[in-house]
Amino acid sequence: MRRVLVPLDGSKLAESILPEAKRLAGPDGEIVVLCDVVSPLHSNGGTSPHRHLAHGIAAYLSETVAQLRREGFQTRVKLTMEFDPSLAIDEIAIQLGVDMIVCSTHGRGPLGRLMRGSVAWKATTHSTVPVLLKHAHEEEYETRPGPYRRILVPLDGSAYAERAVPLASELADEWGATVVLVEVVSDRLPAPWPFYVTPYPVNDQVKAATEYLDAAAKRFPCHAARHVLLGAIAPKLIRAVKEYGVTDVVMASHGRTGLARVILGSLADELLQHLDCSLIILPALAVPAADSCAQTDRVVRANLGRTDSIPRFIN
Repeated sequence: MRRVLVPLDGSKLAESILPEAKRLAGPDGEIVVLCDVVSPLHSNGGTSPHRHLAHGIAAYLSETVAQLRREGFQTRVKLTMEFDPSLAIDEIAIQLGVDMIVCSTHGRGPLGRLMRGSVAWKATTHSTVPVLLKHAHEEEYETRPGPYRRILVPLDGSAYAERAVPLASELADEWGATVVLVEVVSDRLPAPWPFYVTPYPVNDQVKAATEYLDAAAKRFPCHAARHVLLGAIAPKLIRAVKEYGVTDVVMASHGRTGLARVILGSLADELLQHLDCSLIILPALAVPAADSCAQTDRVVRANLGRTDSIPRFIN
């Protein structure tokens, strides 16, 4: 059982995420419906979803909540008129002690999001709980996920990436899902100058990654398939999701925003642009402190015969 927060704006696109929210909440879970009631002063004067909520919110919420309750879910409604909806999402999540936030998103590119903002991504950046994002399309809002689930967990040998393992293991056990562990090893070694890095043979990287994934697989309640892939990390993960029939990706993310994300890039953001499956992200604020993770990372590497001088070329 979980308490799940779902932001809705009256549109079918936003409602397309409800099946995911119900699946995460569980049969005895609670769904908190958050509606952003925008003042007509902030409306463009057209028939936007926000204007619809401002004029017909009572009927809209009554119908949505009644359906959820008929299906056996505990449901409560929270209204907000925050100028920044992402701030409202995070504040309500903290006030009510929710376990997860679930949002649908158009998945705009980094530059478009920088200019216009993205409620879902901004909420993820400052969230203290995991966030499920799904890149929905207007023409696909009627689709519903099937009962079979396969969870992909991208790892890179670091303790930071491993933060996703406990949640992925919990969901796999709860859903009866299969698990796919993937580590991507770059097939291009950097030149020693100006980094002064001693090239690490690709074959050794693959061997180390294989041993690492074998050890990580023991932390799951079910059989976990392991795949070491060669190439650039984002394209390889996108291809793996499609080839392995993945329905959910669970991963940790720094959650960069604004210009920093445009310049530095974000793996989670890139995956969101190209995948239609659910992306469950553990933001920086939802995971242990960096110091403890660094200590764990040193222990893991020591157990696998690695040292801090061994580079991990994963793009």
